[in-house]
Amino acid sequence: MPANERELADIKRLYELNDAVYTSMLQKYAEAEISMASNLPDNSVIERAHMVGDSPIAPKKKVNIILGIFMGFIIPISIMIFKEVNHEKILEEREIEKYSSYSVVGSVYHNDTKSLLPMLDAPQSAISESIRSIRANLQYYKNNNNNQLILLTSSTSREGKSLTSLNLAASYAIGNYKTLLIGFDLRKPVLNDYLEIKSTLGVSSYLINAATLDDIIVKTEHPSLDYIPSGAIPPNPSELIDSMATKAFLEHVRGLYDHIIVDTAPLGLVADSYSLMQYADVCLFLVRRNVTPISLFAKVMEEVEFKGITNLAHIYNDVSGKERSHGYKYGYYHKSKK
Repeated sequence: MPANERELADIKRLYELNDAVYTSMLQKYAEAEISMASNLPDNSVIERAHMVGDSPIAPKKKVNIILGIFMGFIIPISIMIFKEVNHEKILEEREIEKYSSYSVVGSVYHNDTKSLLPMLDAPQSAISESIRSIRANLQYYKNNNNNQLILLTSSTSREGKSLTSLNLAASYAIGNYKTLLIGFDLRKPVLNDYLEIKSTLGVSSYLINAATLDDIIVKTEHPSLDYIPSGAIPPNPSELIDSMATKAFLEHVRGLYDHIIVDTAPLGLVADSYSLMQYADVCLFLVRRNVTPISLFAKVMEEVEFKGITNLAHIYNDVSGKERSHGYKYGYYHKSKK
């Protein structure tokens, strides 16, 4: 009996061992099945690619070319129209004629030189040629006495009014005309800086009897060109300019010179220039490209016309090389629409 029990125990132990080995193998097999299943691709090929024509379906080359040409025209034209409608500064000469009934006596080209006085330092430059053209056109505004008083003003600052005044005066002096340049901007004068003059005497000094005419006249590097500075800034510039002393002063110097160029304050900022316009043969109103605000220019022109001023003409300033290339145009003259 003990021998049988011992044999049974051996068989039972062998069975349990084989069962454990079998169970372990089944588990390993199941794990291998799962691993193989996870390595299968997510997609499967339903149908192999094949040619259906002699050209690709996409991209459509002809459509893209037509679309590119169309957009190449539409986008630039749209940008140009947007700028034309929405710009705030004067960009073309025809805009001057749109907002003003006064004539344009000429254009001043962009100063490509490094000089503030190109009429003397660079006489063959484009800006010098344009100044000479304006000088020639101004003969149509000459009075019977043959000695001319020319006033320059603008809408606002930074429009090149003083620089144009200086070079226009120099152009007359080069022609051997006895010329006087007067700084009549009694609020923010810059001509002293341009000419590198330190004198504190000038127009304001003379008008209050603090200096004589000989005291305030400054000789320049050109023998035919004299200069009278604005002088110290007075506390009452408008009243001083509107006084009888100003009238007497201008009448006096007018008898001494062939041409008098008067640089005044901008009309769009102060009304000083209106008082001086009555003494001028012609009032040159500068409009600078891409600087003069359209709204301010239109407003000033309404005021000028309302006051009945008839001796006004425009200068279109700082014309670019691109605009010059449109034609051989150093300046022109045409009658006012008024």
